[in-house]
Amino acid sequence: MKKIFLIICLFSSLALHAQESLDSLLNIFNSTKNERKKIEILDELTSAARNYSLDSGIYYNKIAVNYAKKINDNELVVNELLNLGKLYIYNGEYDSSLVAYSSSIPYAKKSNNKKLLGLSIHSTGNGYLYNADKVNALEYYLKALDIREKIDDTIGIAASTNNIGRVYWDLKQNDLALKYFKISLKYEIIANNNEGISSSYNNIGLVYWRKDNLDSAIFHIKKSLNMRKF
Repeated sequence: MKKIFLIICLFSSLALHAQESLDSLLNIFNSTKNERKKIEILDELTSAARNYSLDSGIYYNKIAVNYAKKINDNELVVNELLNLGKLYIYNGEYDSSLVAYSSSIPYAKKSNNKKLLGLSIHSTGNGYLYNADKVNALEYYLKALDIREKIDDTIGIAASTNNIGRVYWDLKQNDLALKYFKISLKYEIIANNNEGISSSYNNIGLVYWRKDNLDSAIFHIKKSLNMRKF
C-alpha cells in the first residue's frame, strides 16, 4: 500500500510539473508578438503536451501549421505538417496522417528544397502504408527515391529503398524485396548507421529464409544480431 501511495504521489507531482511548464509556455506565447517566436513556443508546447495528451499535442501543432502558413515560410510549413502527420500516426488517426503528409508536398515544391521534397513524398508513402494502400505507398516511395538519388541523399536513399523492400516483402515479391534491402544496406553502410545496417541485414536474412536459402538467412541474421550487441 505504501508503494502504491508513493507511485500515486510521483505521478501527481509529474503531472503538476508538466501543467506548470505548459502554463509558463502559454504565458510566453500570449505575451510575444513575434510570430516566428510563437511557432517556436508552439513546437515546445507540442512536445510538452504529447507526453500526456496526444490530442493536445496535435492541437498545438495545428496552430503552428497555421502560423507557418501566415508568415509564408514554406519549409517551416512542411516541417510542421510532417510533425503533425507523425502525431496523427501515434494517435492511430491514419487518414488524418495521410492528409497532413500529402498536404506538405505543394509547400515542399514551392520551397525548392529537393531534400525536403524527397522527405515529404517519402512521408506520404508512409501515410499510404499505414492506411494499408501498398500500391500508392510504393508509388510514392519510388518517387521519393528518384529525387533522393538525383541529389545523392544517402540517408534518404537508404530509407526509401528499405521501405520499397518492405512493400515488396508484404507483396511476397521476394526477389524485388531482396534487391532493395541490399541497396538499403549499401547506403546504410555509407552513412555509417549501425542501427540501419543491423536492420538491413535482418531484412535480407528474412527474405533468404522465405526463399528457403537457410545458410544465407542464418549468415545475415547472425550479422544483424552481432551488431546489436555493441
